[in-house]
Amino acid sequence: MSIYTGPHINLISGFAIRWLWCALLVFATFNPTGYSYYHWVMEPNAGAASLKVLVGVVLLTGDIALLRMMMVSVGYQGTGAIFSVIAVVLFSAVELGIIERTGVLWNAYWLLFILVTVLAVGLTWSHVQLRITGERDVLHFPP
Repeated sequence: MSIYTGPHINLISGFAIRWLWCALLVFATFNPTGYSYYHWVMEPNAGAASLKVLVGVVLLTGDIALLRMMMVSVGYQGTGAIFSVIAVVLFSAVELGIIERTGVLWNAYWLLFILVTVLAVGLTWSHVQLRITGERDVLHFPP
């Protein structure tokens, strides 16, 4: 086992930046406010079809890239574990009265928050693993 001697990686700010990028991509694709790619595409006279296709391809490429990087880093079991921990923390916060369940709109926001956080943790995990063990992820075929 080798010891990591590369440049210092700030995990907190790195996670925050990854979380913001994931949130931007996820909320641009869909959000309950009505200002998202999904709502734009469903609007019949809201712009040129070719522009909708172009934006859709860019968003799809970003979504696939994030999912692929996350799956290389943590795999199916890691994704399930991350999702489970985040869901249990949120459900516990609801039971303790820290978070109020106020309706369907907020439930959609919490689901999007969970998705963004799972993606961000998955993208950051390689850096955590590198700091702890000194080992880097090796690219392989998707799980």
